[in-house]
Amino acid sequence: MTALRNLVESAGFGERRSEVLVLVSGTSLLAGLLTFFTTQIAGLAFCFSALTLVIWLEVLRAVSASRQKRMDFLWPAVFDALRSGSQAGLSMLEQIEYLASDGPEVFREQFALLASELERGVDSQAALAGFQRRVGSRSGDSLAIVMALVEEVGGRGEAANWDQAARDLRQEQAVISQVRAKQGWVLGSSKIALLAPWIICLLLLNLEQNRAAFSDPEGSLVLALGLILSLFAYFLTNLLGRLKLPERVFYVG
Repeated sequence: MTALRNLVESAGFGERRSEVLVLVSGTSLLAGLLTFFTTQIAGLAFCFSALTLVIWLEVLRAVSASRQKRMDFLWPAVFDALRSGSQAGLSMLEQIEYLASDGPEVFREQFALLASELERGVDSQAALAGFQRRVGSRSGDSLAIVMALVEEVGGRGEAANWDQAARDLRQEQAVISQVRAKQGWVLGSSKIALLAPWIICLLLLNLEQNRAAFSDPEGSLVLALGLILSLFAYFLTNLLGRLKLPERVFYVG
């Protein structure tokens, strides 16, 4: 469940996890029902319901990857702005308000919400934890943790912390971007190839004898075995293609 939570948050739906889960499960069930009413083959309906769920996971992965790619290259600028603000003697709330109005546009809404919560008197750790959930980024986790530490120690060494965080992040991004560029197209083409047997299965249903064969218990067994093998290949592809990248940091709250 932690992996699914991180995936939903990284895609930008951290505050709407329940709605996303309802959408995913509902459309997967609907795909199965439509397949059954169209073909009258229960085994095939179950398979397509499961495959729809897998497709949703890949959609969330793609949305997450696209969103994180847009955000990653802007985080160092955020850390630089916080370093400059701390050197100018601005309070943490003033720095957050500046980022909400003049920071990178993709982050302004999140910083505005964070500033609003702090101004209303919401506990800083709870507000920062909410910021982490909404942003869904390892860099956002690091920012929240540094802010919590700054509040704890009273601002000592704040500018140096932001400067170090920005330099570390730029070095990390330089390496990760090269690895992802080489790995992405290979992994994507492998996953698309897993759909080929099911496309062929749909084409075979044009013949009445094939529909009758799939409706038999033996045909249902073949479909179930095909689904198991497809899911095994999918998870094996993810396992073998997984990059050893830095993990998300724990929540402040």
